[in-house]
Amino acid sequence: MEQELDRISALPEPILQHILSFIPFKQIAQSSIVSKTWNMAWTSFPFLKFDRELFHDTEPKQQRIKELYNSVERIVLNRHRQELYIQKFELYISLQTLHRQGFLALVNSCIGYVLELNVKELNLYTESGYSPHYNLHQSVLVSKSITKLCLYGCNLKLINSGDINFPNLKKLVFDTIPVKDQIIQNLVDGCPVVEDMRFSACHGLESIKLSGIPKLMALELGFNRNLKTVVLQASRLQSLIIKSSLSFPEPWQIFNIVTCKNLKKLLLFSTNAVTDRWLHKLLSELLLVEELCLLRCFMLERIKISGHCMKSLSFHRCQNLVEVDIDTPNLENLSYNGQIISFSLKALKVLKVCLTFVGSFPETASHDKMIEFLRKLSDPISLTLDISTAKDAIIPKELRQTLPSPSYNVNSPIKKPIYKVENTNCCKLLPFPCWRHCLKTVQIIESLRGSADKKSLKKYFYKNAEILKRFQYVSGPPLPKG
Repeated sequence: MEQELDRISALPEPILQHILSFIPFKQIAQSSIVSKTWNMAWTSFPFLKFDRELFHDTEPKQQRIKELYNSVERIVLNRHRQELYIQKFELYISLQTLHRQGFLALVNSCIGYVLELNVKELNLYTESGYSPHYNLHQSVLVSKSITKLCLYGCNLKLINSGDINFPNLKKLVFDTIPVKDQIIQNLVDGCPVVEDMRFSACHGLESIKLSGIPKLMALELGFNRNLKTVVLQASRLQSLIIKSSLSFPEPWQIFNIVTCKNLKKLLLFSTNAVTDRWLHKLLSELLLVEELCLLRCFMLERIKISGHCMKSLSFHRCQNLVEVDIDTPNLENLSYNGQIISFSLKALKVLKVCLTFVGSFPETASHDKMIEFLRKLSDPISLTLDISTAKDAIIPKELRQTLPSPSYNVNSPIKKPIYKVENTNCCKLLPFPCWRHCLKTVQIIESLRGSADKKSLKKYFYKNAEILKRFQYVSGPPLPKG
């Protein structure tokens, strides 16, 4: 009877191993003990993941931690003896490991074994506190088999900068690693086929000059507080993400990426180098950009975005931004977070719009600007409107009598309100109906602030939307003040 019910164990081994890839190591170990089928699948399973969850679920006793690492070593050693293929090896290195004699030898043995088995993907995570402690061995950086290398919290002080060779590496991630410019340059020279590079919190890094990487398609630079020079000559680069800390904005002196003519995605976060003039010049050179995201770029004030290839635009918390002029006929997605500003949009049909207006509306003029803002959106299929208080979501009565509905572009404004006794033909001659005649469901994600206005807002929608069937408030996280 049990065999008939256990249909999963009857699946082919490749499918069982695919299932194992989604299960934590502890559950895999338990399954392999009670089932021979699962044990056989695990024995040849090419993905070994011993992550933070495994060690943090364990009592922080030295003996217990050592037993875990001994178990990891036995598993890896068994694969090594049988010469079994390992596709991916992920290991979390805890502080207890770094500060106990003999633990590091276990870690180094495991890494050495998987390198000898020609591991393809190697991820090492070090719990390092305020400074990296685990000294990466030179053998890692001369591996011919590795195609993906992710290092977190390691130290490269034992690395001979002249001996770095990754002939097959396609993805490289450095996070929280003190590194010098020469190491990065040697990495670039030693990775002829790399496609994706990410350097984050690499303190000591002052200059990034990337050239001679014909296959590089994605680059991310994040929170490198000493970075001063960024020069990219990567003709195939399609994605560039640059993030800075608000407390430590990168003191860029040189930033040149205009040679990246095939760039399609550009994200800039808290970067003081981004000014109105700089952005305009950059976009005039990079004509294939499809996705542009600007977050906390405080130097921006008045910008113009144009381009036939642009499909997605995001402006988030650029607090000094007062005017945006968008001329992008093929724009599909628009996201804005900030104060209500002067806004101009030329686009055939924006499919999805997400608007978050920060702060409360002090005057009626702000509602006027919001309505004008919404009127220029070319009737998106999806519109998400996030306002700080329910009170601000209610348009003052005097404006409702003089301003048109923002749901469509109208050449002449409605000069008087439509009452229940009148014939509601406000959109009879328009190519599509206004919200009064097509709105069926309203769902509002609310915070605790402004909850006193819920009844009036609900009453307004039921009164003005003729076919409304459902009105619902959904609890959400409180919005930031101001």
